[in-house]
Amino acid sequence: MAKATRFRLLQKAIPLLETMASGTPAVCANSSSLPEIGNDAVLYFNPAHISDMVGKMTLLLQNKDLRETLSERGLKRIKDFTWKNHIK
Repeated sequence: MAKATRFRLLQKAIPLLETMASGTPAVCANSSSLPEIGNDAVLYFNPAHISDMVGKMTLLLQNKDLRETLSERGLKRIKDFTWKNHIK
């Protein structure tokens, strides 16, 4: 399993949902719809600052507890995105 996945600015929501469903922690830009989708299950970076993205990726790769926390949160968050919830 991957230790992490990174999503750039303007990335679509489906890959983020698939990542969370697989239990893989994600690092995303804090723009577009990604924060709304990922909520507290994702680690965010400022897409205007490459150093912020690198720092967040490094933090996630070096911190097993954070990876496990985000993985658990992602698996919980994905349950909000069912077809039943979507048509409400």
